[in-house]
Order: sequence, then structure tokens, then C-alpha cells
Amino acid sequence: DGAQRFDAEKTYDAVMKRFKYGNLSQPGLYIDETTMGMCWTHRRLLARLAMQLAADGEKQKAVNVLNKAEKEIPEYNVPLNFMSGGADMARAWALAGNMKKAQAYADKTWRVVSQYVNFYLSLQGNAFINEQQSCLQNFYYMQDICNAYRMISPKLYDAKMREFMSLTQRYQAKGGQLPSPQQ
Repeated sequence: DGAQRFDAEKTYDAVMKRFKYGNLSQPGLYIDETTMGMCWTHRRLLARLAMQLAADGEKQKAVNVLNKAEKEIPEYNVPLNFMSGGADMARAWALAGNMKKAQAYADKTWRVVSQYVNFYLSLQGNAFINEQQSCLQNFYYMQDICNAYRMISPKLYDAKMREFMSLTQRYQAKGGQLPSPQQ
């Protein structure tokens, strides 16, 4: 699957006991673009650690990591979106066995991505043509979030896939080109 394994126990110890999160949980904190990118990376790392722990049968430790991520990298300072680890957190919560939390992360992440897609689809003429790559990137995000929904509920997965297909049909009806499958 291409995923690299890492020492989950050492990483767990580091993120739970030693790492300092820079007071990110202080409400109203200003976070510049560079620091925000690092926050996104840290949230994704915590999600990956939780997924690895859950896969190793350490579900309680996975939950501990996910709760730590919510506490130390809160959504009110580091907004939830695809790049900030929303889909990864959804998958991690699903693997840890909490489908309610998994769905909450998937739903929030989906909402942001679908707003972008609907914005791109509202554009006309050259504006639409110029934003096709951005729209396609968000379609990729939607597919990834659908994979998280698959872990949460087949019914939700089917509903989101129907929504995704409807959006891609709208995109194509406007003249948007989908990439051809690789040979």
C-alpha cells in the first residue's frame, strides 16, 4: 500500500508526553501561514499515528492520540479541511471504533470541499476554464473523503458517491475535462 511503518510506541510517547504544542489551544490565537502549515502536518501525523495504533490493536492509545489532537490542535484555531487532516482524522476515528466522531470529521471536511467545488462550478467562461485544475484537485479530495465514508457506513458512502458523481457530471456539462484513466 506504500504506507511507511514507523515506531508507533516511540511516537506515541513523544506526542503524548514530550512534544510541546506551542499553546495552540489558546482561543483567538493568530497563526500565520507558515505555522498553519506546520499545524496541518502535526494533525495529519497524529491521525496517522492513531491509525497505526488502531491497526496494531491499540485502540485505547489511538483514542488517546485523537483526543490529544483535538485538545492541542483545536478546530477553532486550526480550521478543519482536507489539507489540515480532516479526512485522516475521520479514518483514524473510524479505525478506533468511534463512528460518530469519524462521521463528524468526514462531514465537516466534505462540507468545505463541496463548497469549493460548487464555487468553481458557479464560474463562467474563462474564469471556469482557469479554475479547472483547482476543481479537479477538490474532486480528488472528495474521492478520498468518500473512502473515509466507506469505513463509516455503506449508506453514507453511497450517498456521497452519488453527490460526487452529480458534481462531476455538472463539471463535464460545463465543458470541464476529467483526466483519462492511466493505461
